[in-house]
Amino acid sequence: MDYVTIDLHAAITRVEGPLVRGRGRPRKRPEPELAKSHYRIAYHTSPVSEDICTQRLRTQATFILIRTRNDGWVIDDAELIDRYKGQYHNEHGFAWLKSGPSHKGLNPIFLATPTRIASLCFLYCVGLVIWDTDICPPRCRRPVVAN
Repeated sequence: MDYVTIDLHAAITRVEGPLVRGRGRPRKRPEPELAKSHYRIAYHTSPVSEDICTQRLRTQATFILIRTRNDGWVIDDAELIDRYKGQYHNEHGFAWLKSGPSHKGLNPIFLATPTRIASLCFLYCVGLVIWDTDICPPRCRRPVVAN
């Protein structure tokens, strides 16, 4: 299957003066006049190279797992990721960290000391509690019904 990857760009321009309507039948109820200034949006697309697609895929596929080290519990990275991906609640709860508006602000963080890592984990937990209690829509909190 062939596919093409494109980027969609929006250019917003400010236009001074009234909005001039095009041809056609006038509306029954005239719209309010835009006498001072208004904005117009023009969209255009541009193709994305294979290298950029690969880089974006690698960036979107990278995520951080934080765990404690317990004596006697040996697990390799691949098995840890498999176990993590098998937990739907974790994936759903932390989806806001992986994409969306917070992605650009949270992804490129480098923490060098254990206290900073612990602080960031604490902030993530606080954010998850706020998300789960206030922001998450009611459909996410359906009551559990025993069979």
